[in-house]
Amino acid sequence: MYADQQAQQHEIDRLTALLTECLDEHDIIERNMQDKEEALKAELDGLSTRLDSANSEKEGLQEELREVKARLQVEAEDQRSILKEKERRWTEEIHEMWQGKEAAQYGLRETTVELETLRSQLEDLKKSGKDAGQKTESTLNDPLEDENSALKRKVIILQKRCEQLHKEVSLLMQEKRAALDTSFALQTQNHATRAELEDVVAELRKEQKKSLQLLKDANTMENEFLAMCEKVKELGDSFVATRNSLERVQTRNEELEGAMKRLRITAVRKNETRR
Repeated sequence: MYADQQAQQHEIDRLTALLTECLDEHDIIERNMQDKEEALKAELDGLSTRLDSANSEKEGLQEELREVKARLQVEAEDQRSILKEKERRWTEEIHEMWQGKEAAQYGLRETTVELETLRSQLEDLKKSGKDAGQKTESTLNDPLEDENSALKRKVIILQKRCEQLHKEVSLLMQEKRAALDTSFALQTQNHATRAELEDVVAELRKEQKKSLQLLKDANTMENEFLAMCEKVKELGDSFVATRNSLERVQTRNEELEGAMKRLRITAVRKNETRR
């Protein structure tokens, strides 16, 4: 009987030690679980803050992207309008310049023909005047002298006319040179405008690259957010697994407590029976 009591006491001590161990393990698991809960809560708060910041930054980037697109569209429309207006004005100026050039060339050709005709007439008149002078010297006739004087006056008039034509030709040549200078200036201005347009196109390409980079950054932030969500899910799964383990330990502790109660009741009953 003493051996039975000793065995029961030994079993009670073993179960008590096991229960104490289970309780200690339960406390450790509960503390770990609390630590994990606090860490998870802190990490969730940090993720929530980062998510809010990322959403705000994403909205800011999208708004900036919309503003950049609108500004680039307006600038492109303005540049196209300016270019069309310049092309129209240049076309009109070049057309007027060519018309003036053709008119000047036509007038120059007519003046040249008239000048050649006058030169021919002048040569004929000089020859006639010379012949008339020779006849005057040989015959000393008054009518011939009058004719010679008239021819000389006509020659003087024709010389003045030739000088006037030379002046007109010089003016036409000056106008032609001015037209060529205007054409050269228009070509230079056209090249400058093309250079400005190329600069605008380069600026538009830079803005497009910046917009693409903003979209890339937004996609990167979205991927980071998805990764955060995945990590939160993993932490949640780990939390659920820890809670399930804790529930199993608690169930085991309850079973051990029930077994100890039953052993105590059995031991009490046996002691009462012995008495």
